[in-house]
Amino acid sequence: MDKLPSLSRETLWLRLGGFALIGTPLILFLYFEEALDPRRWIATAKLSDALRPLFQIVVLANVLAIGLILLLAGLRELSLLRNRQARSAALVRLAGANLLFPSFFFVAIYDERVLHGFMDANPVLVVIALPTILVWFVLVRTSLVLLRSSWKYEAASAEQNKLTR
Repeated sequence: MDKLPSLSRETLWLRLGGFALIGTPLILFLYFEEALDPRRWIATAKLSDALRPLFQIVVLANVLAIGLILLLAGLRELSLLRNRQARSAALVRLAGANLLFPSFFFVAIYDERVLHGFMDANPVLVVIALPTILVWFVLVRTSLVLLRSSWKYEAASAEQNKLTR
């Protein structure tokens, strides 16, 4: 039987840390499901009621994204400590994920029909809807470009390819 190649300590920590950082926000999302429900704090229309759960959602989503980024680096056996290109790719992925979060939030609100009731109660918001949708499309496109372009930062340079041959 062939001996399996041993993984570096950093690779193991990236994988384990990635799994831990993915699991923690998922458990917390389930635990705080009622408090983080957008219907609950949008219906009050008080900014102070919306800021705390919105902050919690952003923090938990960032922890989830960082966990996915660490797991991906660990699975690809990239060193985030020694490889500047891998760190750059991780930061670009995190920026792309942060630009994509408002899209998930928008879909969650729109899917629950909260937005319809809120716009019916405030007719002025209909005028704001079109520019908001345009900004949303720009955010989605920019986030997808960042996520797709992050792979180029991990590509080996011509000098590195010469050294490995």
